[in-house]
Parts: sequence; structure tokens; C-alpha cells
Amino acid sequence: MRSIAGRTALYLLIAALLSFWVVGLIIERRVEQVVVAQIERGMQEWLAARRAAPSPDMTVLDYLRQFDGRLGEWHIIQLDYYDSQGRLHPLWSLSSLQDASPESYDVEVAGQRLRVTIAAPVFEVYRGVRKAATWLFVGVGAGLCVFAAVVLHLQLRPLKQLTAAGATLLAGQFDRQIEVDGTGEIKRLARVLEEVRLRFRQLVGGAITQAMIWEGNLELYPLSMLLMMLRFTRQTGMLVIMSRSDLGLIYVKNGSLRGASFGDYRGLRAFYALFLLEEGAFKFNPKMKPLEDELQTLSWHAVLLWAARRVHSLRFIEQYVPGFRYVAKRAQHGYDEHQIRVDLMPDELRLWEELDDQRSVMQYARDLRWTPETVQRYLYRFAVVGLIESSMSQVGLNPPPANVVSLWARAAWRRGK
Repeated sequence: MRSIAGRTALYLLIAALLSFWVVGLIIERRVEQVVVAQIERGMQEWLAARRAAPSPDMTVLDYLRQFDGRLGEWHIIQLDYYDSQGRLHPLWSLSSLQDASPESYDVEVAGQRLRVTIAAPVFEVYRGVRKAATWLFVGVGAGLCVFAAVVLHLQLRPLKQLTAAGATLLAGQFDRQIEVDGTGEIKRLARVLEEVRLRFRQLVGGAITQAMIWEGNLELYPLSMLLMMLRFTRQTGMLVIMSRSDLGLIYVKNGSLRGASFGDYRGLRAFYALFLLEEGAFKFNPKMKPLEDELQTLSWHAVLLWAARRVHSLRFIEQYVPGFRYVAKRAQHGYDEHQIRVDLMPDELRLWEELDDQRSVMQYARDLRWTPETVQRYLYRFAVVGLIESSMSQVGLNPPPANVVSLWARAAWRRGK
């Protein structure tokens, strides 16, 4: 209701200003008509009195040259005439009676078009009123513009927040609560988006969890992608990996890495060994006991970057960065810029700051004077932690529906058999 009342008041104010402007134009036009009629009548009377004793040699202009310019309280200070071609010529002027801001009118006397410049006390008052009204109109108009700009900003700010919330949902980010303060309509839309967010988070989380319950094959689901999906859905549980005769465990809590073991290895060494696996079966179990070690002291990005720096297999790298013509594009969501700057190495940070969503691997290599292989490896590290878009990271950020994920996982398990 407040928004409707505000818009109504704004519309009424605009209508009032427009009405004021139109009425002012009408009044000014009417004043001009009255003044012209008064001047023509006075000059016609003066001319008729002079023609009482006619002179055959004198024209209308000859008579008007003798006019003293007095019309009651009004005083003509300059008189000009138009010739047959419409050009203006001076007839006479009283320089001693120059007015600071006289008024000029076009009149017609005895068939002769004239330009009359006149001064009168009433014109001084009229000019003062008109000037004050003009400045008032300008001031009110400027105030209205400022008021409209403020109202527009206040109205658009919650809309921009809703747009940003919608873009976040489209990007697959369902963790941030949607709270927008505004009018009743805005709040209702925000509640709808919040319900959509919660529903999609439930569906996507259920789909990913369902997919993880089924054993899959690391050849189809690389470990980096699995961890990204677990982080995205904030899952808590144990990722069990079987590679030949060795059993690997990675414990995640709300998507964060908390601990790992693989054979006789624990912590970082175990995680690196698991990260480099190219073959093996996995299963996610949310009911196993927690396993926590030194991984819990490091950020999610730091752990994965550390492991990604030890990857040299082109099969891994080309899953994310397929070739030297690949154009890397920054991801719009899903990472902390400050934390990333802490976790990246100097050369990695240099490439990260150079990313412009336009150049290819070869172009970055040429501009930075690096080898294309170096750029490709760095971009792979970025893709692993979701800093740039890639075919693999997009699957992690935008999971398919539950039935599709489940079938995919089952097919992967059957292929693994």
C-alpha cells in the first residue's frame, strides 16, 4: 500500500506541475492579447485624431513619426515597422526612456505592421511575478527530479537485490538465505524465491546424496569433481574409495575437508595419494564415524590446490582444460576472493589477475612469456577449485535432476564391473 500511495502522490505532483506550466502559458498568452489590443486601440485613436485634418502627402508612417509614445500609464520607448517583405526597420526610439527589460509586441495599425517596445509600471510587476513563478517552477521541478531519483533508487534497490538472488539461484548457489526488505510486493517475491531456494537445495542435495550412495568409477567421476559436489551441497559423511587392494577414506563435514587416510598414509599425504588416483570405485556413506586430522586446519581451496599442483597427467588436465585454444572464463560464484589470493602461489596469482575471459591458453603463454603447458596446468588448478568455468565444474555447480544422477551413477558402477 505504501508503494501505491507513493506512486499516486508522485503522479499527482507531476500532474500539478504540468497544470501549473500550462496555466502559466495560457495566462501569458492572454496577457499578450490584451496588451496588443490595448496598444492597437490607443494608437488607432491617436491616429484618428491626427487625421481629422487630413494631409494628402502624409502616410501612416509619417503620422506615426510624430507620435509621442504616450498611451495613458504606458509609454512606448521604441517603434519599428515591417516593410512589404517582412523586414524590420526602425521608425523612432526614445533612448532617454530606456527600460531595463522592456516588452515588445507586434501590432497592426491602419494596415501597417509595427513592432512596439513598451514600458509600464504594470509590466514591472508582471515581470517580477513571472520571474518568481519561473524560478519557483524550476525549483519545484529540480526538487521533483531529486525526489523521483531518490524514490527510484529506493524502489530499484530491492529489485536489484532480487535480481542478484535470482542470478545466484541460476548459478546453482542455494546456500545463501534470500532476505530482501522492501514493499509488500517485493517481500512476497523474496519469500517465493526463498521457498524456491530451499526446495531446490533439498532436491539437489538429495540428488547428489542419492548419486553418492551408489558406487561409481573414478574414471567417470574424478575425485576433484566429487569433492566439489560435496562442498556445493554441504554434505557430511565419508567418501570411501577402493583402489585395487587399498582402501581410502576422506571425511567431509558440511562440504569441508576434515581428514583422510589411504593405506598407511594419513592427512595430507593420504589426500594427495587419493587425489592422484586414476582408477578406483567410490561410495559416499553419511553414517560412518568422523575422521579428522591436519586437513581441518587448511581451507578447502588450499588442500585441493596443493594436490592439483602435483598432477601431471594430461588425461586429468584435459578434462578441465582440453587444449591450447581453450578460453578460460572466470566463475561468477562459489569462491572467496580474499582466501583465493592467500592460497594461490605468486605465478598462479599473476595468471589469475590476467584472466579476461577472452584470451586462449596460447595467448596467455605469449603475453606472459610462459610455455602453453604451464598456462594449461595453472588453469587446471583454477578449474579444480571452481575458479573458472569448465565442462567438469559446470556439472558440479549445476547438478542434473535426481533420476538422471542416479542412473548416471548406476551406469558408472556397471561399467566399473
